[in-house]
Amino acid sequence: MINDYLYYGYLPPSSMSRPLIDLPNHFDGKHDYSLTGASEAFDRAVDNALSKASGYGCCVVPLSGGWDSRALLGAALERFPKYKIKTISFGAPGLLDFEIGGQIAKNYNLEHCAIDLSSHHITWEELSKTVKESPWTYTLSSHYNKIVYINSALSNDDFVLSGFLGDVLTGGHLSDTDTKATAANIFVKGQRREKKIWLPQETYDPVEALPELPTSGWSDGEALDLTVRQSRCIAPIVTPLTHWDDWGGSVGELPSGASMLAPFADPEWAGYWRMAPIEMKVNKKLYTAMLKEKYPRLFAMPSKYSLGVPASSNYKYRVAKLKRQVQHHFGKRLPGLGIRYVKGENYLDFATAIRKRKDFQLVIQQAINYLKKNAIVPWIDLDLLYKMHLDRKSDYSRALMVLVGLALNIESNSTYNLN
Repeated sequence: MINDYLYYGYLPPSSMSRPLIDLPNHFDGKHDYSLTGASEAFDRAVDNALSKASGYGCCVVPLSGGWDSRALLGAALERFPKYKIKTISFGAPGLLDFEIGGQIAKNYNLEHCAIDLSSHHITWEELSKTVKESPWTYTLSSHYNKIVYINSALSNDDFVLSGFLGDVLTGGHLSDTDTKATAANIFVKGQRREKKIWLPQETYDPVEALPELPTSGWSDGEALDLTVRQSRCIAPIVTPLTHWDDWGGSVGELPSGASMLAPFADPEWAGYWRMAPIEMKVNKKLYTAMLKEKYPRLFAMPSKYSLGVPASSNYKYRVAKLKRQVQHHFGKRLPGLGIRYVKGENYLDFATAIRKRKDFQLVIQQAINYLKKNAIVPWIDLDLLYKMHLDRKSDYSRALMVLVGLALNIESNSTYNLN
């Protein structure tokens, strides 16, 4: 278990969920993969999810810099008056996922709540509560998602439209694989949470942590993504679920009593994409073309894919791309200079927060002390790793966050036996 978490940052399940694999075909065999057919499938998924709303309050759309949340906003604008729509963005000023949501809401004159996570101080006690609700996943990511919905002033009549699964079903995580072994190896390589240093024990093989891969209508890579990563890593972060094991547009209730709906988890939508020709899913070809035709104004606005500049401005995009390349270059080769591209980070610039913020340093030091006291990872020089990050020898923020999560989960999990 320790080695699995150190490698993945979450715990893969011991077996694959059969309902996720054995998704029934919800069509009569006649699949329309034209732009019109994809648009109609999307509308059905949204309407199926909305039929499960527990209240009749506001439709709340958390907006990031990507496509899925924007697609759901477009659907909401088609179905509700603007006064019934609220939008949320969260992260830190300067990050694309934080800034773009606010720009979109302003452009459409929508009520918007921007939650600056950089002003939220973390504590060991708060993080302990998080891992009890969402154990064995990315602890800080899960914590910040929970903070967002606690601070969004939602009522129990509201319903949240989540973009959970939007990317993976439509081809965003496709890999070129010929055999199950190849699929597992490619998947494992992409799931390694900390890539700069090897955190597990030297002899650890991460492929052995994966459940047996059965034959299914999904590609092997998609089956692994759905039943391992989405089920055990992503769902506990972005939904109220501790794990996700079955299809359906309703994914639980938030602390406020508001329901969370996930249209992309609708079984009919999933069945549509499971049977889609591979050429329609490569680079999300059909999905993105459908959305751009359906919501041209929304999808002409800046996104994280256009690096925060308008999609139509090739010059501004080239300048932004060059700036990112330069910052990546110096950040990798001369980390001591502190030049890094951070606009694409999720939630916060964790590397800087660890170096400058006392609350992060206290949590990390408590995790190190706990791990050392209980001899949980004796093969890792924890103090040296922390010092190298503080001294800007490299960016070990992911490694340190994994170690914090490990300490918190072991301490909070009464069934875990240190002996």
